[in-house]
Amino acid sequence: RLVKHWYIQYVKPRKNELTNGNRIPQKYAVELLTIHAWEQNGKLEGFKTAEGFRTVLELICRYRELCIYWNHYYKLSSNGNKALTEFVKRKLRGTRPVILDPADPTGNVGQSGGWQVMVSEASKCLQMPCMAEVQSWDLKPVTELQVNVQLMGGSSLPINANPFTKVATIKQDIQQHWRNFSPSRQSPPVPVHQQRLMFNNTILNDSETLLESGILDNVTITLLVTSNDKMDIFVRNSDGRSRTYQVQPTDTVLSLKKKIEAVERNHSDQYYLVFGGRTLEDKCTLQHYNIKEHSHIDMNLRLRGGGICQSKEANVSLCEMTRFYQN
Repeated sequence: RLVKHWYIQYVKPRKNELTNGNRIPQKYAVELLTIHAWEQNGKLEGFKTAEGFRTVLELICRYRELCIYWNHYYKLSSNGNKALTEFVKRKLRGTRPVILDPADPTGNVGQSGGWQVMVSEASKCLQMPCMAEVQSWDLKPVTELQVNVQLMGGSSLPINANPFTKVATIKQDIQQHWRNFSPSRQSPPVPVHQQRLMFNNTILNDSETLLESGILDNVTITLLVTSNDKMDIFVRNSDGRSRTYQVQPTDTVLSLKKKIEAVERNHSDQYYLVFGGRTLEDKCTLQHYNIKEHSHIDMNLRLRGGGICQSKEANVSLCEMTRFYQN
């Protein structure tokens, strides 16, 4: 009621300020934003109205980050309505704010050219003396979901995520919270590169988000733990062709270059390796550069006379080039 009163009293009277067919956001969109805040805060019946009000105002000020949807009346997963799921996935990737109607996910009620008017009023309200001591709820502007990670054996670990969380991030959370997850509570954390996450009989790709993996609901995924530290990485040569090499995180860059030398027939001092825009130093380990399973590394040849032949898709920074020529 407080949000509704604020909207009618302060926002709606400014609708005539907008031109070129722009309109202030619908009252329904603000109501849905209020419901989102309440639900994400645990659906508590007893809460402080002022805190909820401040939370909604802060979310309005972050409207460019809003991406909110519901699935109470429809199932969004690989075993649900596939056409609807694909449509919603496209909507969620669209320009924000995105606030999908719970009863009709094909409609984005957050679309409006007049959000700045509402943001202006929200900012004024937040600066009032009566709001100075009011705390807001710690909420994200994106719908959150719970991923229940299950180990073969029964134990499970709930992880809070959202559709744009990467699978690699889920693995990092598992490693971080392993002692709360492991039945023995004493076993060492499972490194990320030894984890395989499976959903609907498919191994999830580290570089993909949950949205790209078809996960939009609260789901259970299975954790498989590989028995050794070996991992496969890809090295792309100067012709743009990639080869797979099996390594360990504790291997040095030089040891990787020796493996490359045996295949590419280029001596290790005739080229250098680049990962994530950084030139890899021979004495450092792969894990030092956060090189993981299925990482892509670029191989760049050193030509006679000091020139460089880069791989077709390498991205060497200006700093790296400068340092090379200084040497």
